[in-house]
Amino acid sequence: MPYSLFPVPCSLFPVPYLLFIFPLQTISKPYSSKGTVYLQEASILSLGKLQSDSNYIVEGTFSIESSCYIDDTGHFNAVEFVICYNQVMVVSLAYATKKKLLLCLQEMTVEEYYKFWPSNIYITRLDSTYKSVINSKEFFCKFEVIKERKGAKLSILKTLIELSDRQGGMASGEVDLAIKHS
Repeated sequence: MPYSLFPVPCSLFPVPYLLFIFPLQTISKPYSSKGTVYLQEASILSLGKLQSDSNYIVEGTFSIESSCYIDDTGHFNAVEFVICYNQVMVVSLAYATKKKLLLCLQEMTVEEYYKFWPSNIYITRLDSTYKSVINSKEFFCKFEVIKERKGAKLSILKTLIELSDRQGGMASGEVDLAIKHS
């Protein structure tokens, strides 16, 4: 069973209700052999559907013990930004698939999504900003799907991501995704 949901309190973002956490083993499998499983935990912050006035939001906790491509620089960098974005995006869309939260993934099961995502979801635009150095040993993110446009062969998602650490490090980005339909 890929997902085992149970409520947990969240201290990162103040909300008046409990969040849900789900295991990441199945989604992180492609990253394991490369030593790049950075996402440690992901929790649902808002289950809002895009047709309503609240967006779909997921928060995550990351830890990068050592960089996959360079000697330790002691801080978070642009390559790690993309890897972290991709991991929280993949997990977030898996849960959205399970709960039928996005039009572009509603006709798919979670099991189908596991096979689908590696070759059918593309980053088409990434704009990232680094406001202050993030400690890569422990940091957090808020991932948000803000807009969805579903087409017959291709859907577009507009997403936002904010990353921060306990020392005030911050980075953010706007990322567009293309989802190719079979």
